[in-house]
Amino acid sequence: MIKEGTRVVRGLDWKWNDQDGGEGHVGTVVKLGKSGNPDVPAMTALVHWDTSATSRCVYRLGKDVAFDLLVFDSAATGIVHRSVCCKGCHKFGIPGARWLCLQCTDFNLCSTCYHGDQHDLEHEFLRIDSPSARAARVPARKDGVKIPAVGVFPGATVTRGPDWKWGDQDGGKEKQGMVLSATAWQGQDDRSAVKVKWDFGSENTYRFGYDGKVDVIAVKATGAGYYYKFHLPIAGVEPIERHFAPGEYVRITNDLETLRLIQSGLGPWSGDMSRHLGRMVKIVEVNDDGKLSVTLDEKHWVVHASCVEQAFVASEAAATSGNKEGDIVRVTSDVRELKRLQKGHGGFNQKMRDILDRKLKVLNVNSRGDLKVKHEGQSWLLNAEAVKPADMADSSDDSDDDSPAGGMKGLMAAAMMAALLQ
Repeated sequence: MIKEGTRVVRGLDWKWNDQDGGEGHVGTVVKLGKSGNPDVPAMTALVHWDTSATSRCVYRLGKDVAFDLLVFDSAATGIVHRSVCCKGCHKFGIPGARWLCLQCTDFNLCSTCYHGDQHDLEHEFLRIDSPSARAARVPARKDGVKIPAVGVFPGATVTRGPDWKWGDQDGGKEKQGMVLSATAWQGQDDRSAVKVKWDFGSENTYRFGYDGKVDVIAVKATGAGYYYKFHLPIAGVEPIERHFAPGEYVRITNDLETLRLIQSGLGPWSGDMSRHLGRMVKIVEVNDDGKLSVTLDEKHWVVHASCVEQAFVASEAAATSGNKEGDIVRVTSDVRELKRLQKGHGGFNQKMRDILDRKLKVLNVNSRGDLKVKHEGQSWLLNAEAVKPADMADSSDDSDDDSPAGGMKGLMAAAMMAALLQ
């Protein structure tokens, strides 16, 4: 979910005319809605637009299945990709969203450089909203919809705002100054404050996004380049952050291209990683820059959080079974054992006796590690502990074959059996 201090622009379900000052005008989330709050209810956010003197309005973040806002910048909320360097401005530690090129090896851009058209506009990118967020693929920027961003940026003329608490540092009420730069508030979150030079000569730094506070507002806004509207995350929809913990199980992505590109930023690519697509691994250590130390086949690997999905497994055995789509497994021959293991894993019924000791193909593996298999037109969900790898010397399986060849083999077998019985 988004946080207070997030910078936003109007989104896909916007219906509020020019409450924001117009398309492209930027605002700050100053309060997130909560259940029981009649003024700012759950699934909404209170926003102060840069060019508004006092007005703060509530917008939908999923309420009534509507999303009024897009995330323009999340740097002020403390999001930073610490171990990643922007190849555009060469800043080490990318604040806010990280943009990873899908055509080039380990080529990252910060939001300023991405929206500023650095690098090849025909290349597609992955947008990574935080070090622990799922990567989202975005189209090439060529021919993309570009909107000019307007608000409190360097060069804007400002005056004291609704959260001002600094006495007469500005020279007095209604006095004006110019924004010199965006900066970190007291050395903490990037772009969470602005440095202002007041008309009478004094300079100081003021909160602008930090903790949802807005110390200054624009008397005369200025532009800050453009942004690709449909490349921004929808506020209230896309996850900003996922939390991982040592001992937790995660599943490696099935997307080899994504895995290769993101992992290349962590060091030399190992071809061994491609053998483990879709496998579950156990987290040993979690780093604050999105890196997870995991164990797999008794080896230690470093995997980026964008390359994994959280998996809620029922047991250690289910997590470490290594089963994946396409594997051939043999079901236990012990019906009592199968009944016991199936509790909480799809259950047991008498027809399942037909699959005892049979070799079946794994159709898919769910987030708990349970296996979906099929036999004679019937699909079953099995506890991973109820199967073991089939004999590698015989990779055939007893599951249904829906191909034309498989159907013909079944018809031929039926015909032969009928002939023998005559």
